[in-house]
Amino acid sequence: MKTILIVFLSFFCITSFYAQQKLQGKVVEINGNSDTLPLPGTMLRWQESNEPTISDQNGLFQLAKNNLSNQLIVSNIGFTTDTL
Repeated sequence: MKTILIVFLSFFCITSFYAQQKLQGKVVEINGNSDTLPLPGTMLRWQESNEPTISDQNGLFQLAKNNLSNQLIVSNIGFTTDTL
């Protein structure tokens, strides 16, 4: 069982869209030979929020910025849940 979920926010940016800020990125697994594999179905949510988003088949996600918390909770089946 994998114990570490590596989140690579290659598209890490907060953008303004209709006066709402969003966090965009890509969730990937880095294997032993430094290859990256997208992780679809990963749940991401702000710690003080009950509104998660799920990464698509390419590992891409978009999450509305939350002013209550700056801690991002990331979880996926077979990986340890992590807080960033």
